[in-house]
Amino acid sequence: MAHVMESHPNIAAVQLPDRAVRPETVRELLLACRNPASLRIHYASMANPEPHPREIVPHTLVYSGFRWHVRAFCHKRQQFRDFLLSRMYGQPERTDTLPVTDNEDTLWHTKVSFRLVANSRLEKNQQRLIEHDYAMQNGVLSIETRGALVHYSLQRYPVAFDQAQSKNALAYPLTLHSEDFPVIAPYMFESWGQG
Repeated sequence: MAHVMESHPNIAAVQLPDRAVRPETVRELLLACRNPASLRIHYASMANPEPHPREIVPHTLVYSGFRWHVRAFCHKRQQFRDFLLSRMYGQPERTDTLPVTDNEDTLWHTKVSFRLVANSRLEKNQQRLIEHDYAMQNGVLSIETRGALVHYSLQRYPVAFDQAQSKNALAYPLTLHSEDFPVIAPYMFESWGQG
């Protein structure tokens, strides 16, 4: 059941779900982001739900609007990945492994631009309403973000990702501009994975 946070009798906000993020974990990650260092964490994922050791070099904490993760180099996978803070167990520990700099994180340093438009299956007056809702300019909402954040950016909007979803225009009143599907494809989770 969602809770409502009220700070004023005339203001209310739906509380987001709490995630198990420990302050000492955040502190160690922030220290390693500021002064690059390799950390040993115990991490669980949907593919491997039992906590297991991973060695990472964090460079940026990211809030997606729903949850916190850290962008980090993974020594096991030899690539930069995202690790959810709520899936870390225990306290991160520094190791002697040399850190990798975030300069090598291509996805992080790549700027990606794409456009969202009103779902064409909506009636014209509904499309105009959606364009007004999202303050679109000439019927287009332009978004620029980092390659590593494209998927998270899209998750913030009710965007149809495929034909099946676009048929349900009331649930997915936004779609990607038709020319931008190939632009974002390399930056979606299915292309590069998490944790």
